[in-house]
Formats: sequence, C-alpha cells, structure tokens
Amino acid sequence: MKAYIPFIAAVGDINRYRIFTNGLIENTIFDLASLTKPLVTLKYTLKYYEQGDKIFGIDIIKLITHSAGIPQRLPWMNWGTEEYFENVASYKGSISGFDYSCHNYNLLAHYVYIKSGKYPLEHLQWKDGGYLGMGIKHSNTLPIVDGKTYIGIPHDGKARLLKEKAGNAGLFGNIQALIRVAQRILNGRWYNIPVEEFSKPHIRGIQRYSLGWFLYSTRCKTCGSNFSFRSFGHSGFPGSFIWFHPDNKTFQIFLSHSINHIRRRIERFRFLGQMSNWLYKETLKD
Repeated sequence: MKAYIPFIAAVGDINRYRIFTNGLIENTIFDLASLTKPLVTLKYTLKYYEQGDKIFGIDIIKLITHSAGIPQRLPWMNWGTEEYFENVASYKGSISGFDYSCHNYNLLAHYVYIKSGKYPLEHLQWKDGGYLGMGIKHSNTLPIVDGKTYIGIPHDGKARLLKEKAGNAGLFGNIQALIRVAQRILNGRWYNIPVEEFSKPHIRGIQRYSLGWFLYSTRCKTCGSNFSFRSFGHSGFPGSFIWFHPDNKTFQIFLSHSINHIRRRIERFRFLGQMSNWLYKETLKD
C-alpha cells in the first residue's frame, strides 16, 4: 500500500470560451458544488447527531440518506428565511423511497445551526488549505473570465440565495485541501465515527447510498470498472468527484469546472468513468 500521493496534475484551460488564457495550476481553486454535502454538512451533522433526532418532525437519518420524501424540484420559495426551511419540511413524504434532493442537506444545515448556533460553512476555519467558502477573496489562483472572477458564487441558485445557510453547495477549495481532508477521512479523523460506517448501505437496490456518500453500484455515473462494493464517494455539478477505496486505503480526486458543459449526458458520464479508471490505475501502480 502506498503511503504517498502518486501525482498531482493540472491540465487544461479554465476558460472554455478562450477569451482569456487561464491555464490550470495545482493551486487553482474550484467550486466543489455538491461535495459540500458529505465534506462539510455531513461532518457537522454527525458531530451533533443523536439517534432519533428530528427537525420539523423529520428523522435526521432520512435527510442524510435522501429518504425523507422531499422532492428535488419544488416551487419557488423565500430562500433566505426560516420560511424556506419550514416550507421544504412540509413536503416530507411527498415521494416514496430514495430521491436525491439538495433540500435535504439545506435542512441538515439548519439542524446544525439549531444545535450549535452556526451553519456548517460557518464552522470551517481551514488555513492554507484552500477553503474559501461563501466569502471568497481575490487570489492569483482564481480563474478570470471576461475580466470577472469565475467562481466565488456557487453554481447553484439555491446556495446563492441561502448564502452561508446552504448545506448543498458553497464550498470552494484546491487539491491540497481535499487531499488533507481525504487522508483524515480514511484515518477516521474527519468525522466522529469510523470510516467503515461509510461503506454500509442505508439505501439498497439500484441506488446504493450510505451515510452521506454514494456507494459503488453498476449504475454509478462517475465510477470506473475497478471499484469494490465497499467504495464510496460523491460528485459535484462541474464534474468534480472524490472516491474512496477503504480496502486498500486509497482515494482519487478529480476537479473540474466544465465537464457538465458537455451537452450529451452519455458522453459526459463516459468521460468521467474513463477518468476514474485511469486515476485508479495510476494510484495503485508500482
């Protein structure tokens, strides 16, 4: 088993329109999008989680596993107030079984606030690790498009309106920050429970889901062909993903700004699967 990072590579251009040349560098900061859910919101949810806890009458574990019956697409609401959380909670049980909904994690963020007085993004104080959160500041590692900072505002409209109250997006970071977090997760030091808990399915069947992370399945859109069923990970809208292989204590991280601009979904997912295969082989080769 390797005890070091085989490589870190930065390839490509940030600006897909090529109006300016913004080549990627190893410290480039990315909008990590939905990786916010398991990396931050889940971290502080589990910190305050107690068996049987509820928010607005919803079991916390159901929000963590997207099984509260809250649909992804809801009518427009007043996103920045308590009314938003109350309205979202009123849709509990609208659908049956698993439905991946960002609203679940926004409710979890509010749960953390009730328990601690801070929202998950407000808890983080990473230094020299690339975390910039909602209040991103100017840096020479930020991509510039049309003379304006390309990131600093989450891609997700719900997160933009909720700001620090969002639990579904709003995390920004570079590869060094994610590597440190991934190492801590594998060593059981990021959450207050053992890493093995994230390899146990809570939602079974076609969609396998654990505590805040997707488990490998034959329908996994960003997985390659080398995964065990104990592997877990997550992906974000811009194409970024992180996958853990607890059997051999390795992980793979891919950060992108533009994969989801590929119009044909089948091409997008095929690319991510091929990238995952390549990263897996590079991670384990001698």
